[in-house]
Amino acid sequence: MNRSALASAVIALVSLATIPVVWLFASEAIPPLVEIQAQQAGNRLGPWAFTWALVWVSVLAALLVAWLSFKTTITHAVPAAGPLVSGKGASGKGAPGNGAPGEAASGKGNR
Repeated sequence: MNRSALASAVIALVSLATIPVVWLFASEAIPPLVEIQAQQAGNRLGPWAFTWALVWVSVLAALLVAWLSFKTTITHAVPAAGPLVSGKGASGKGAPGNGAPGEAASGKGNR
């Protein structure tokens, strides 16, 4: 994915900011379990449990989005290290055409 580190950080912060909003709406809109159990008309325990399950799923989804965006931010910020970055393989010799020692003398330059 080709996204800037700033955009990834903004996405992570916005997704984390939705968590308290979800909990605020849930605590205001969903009645307590004691009130649900006290009602005589209909079985409302199922919808109550399903609504709280949706709250938890939305919180976990927001955390997942924030983690993936943060991971993208870290990936863009820290350059990869290893043998492929320096252009040297396991033998320690450079790949052809990258200015490795001995290339110019043997006449095997960039072709």
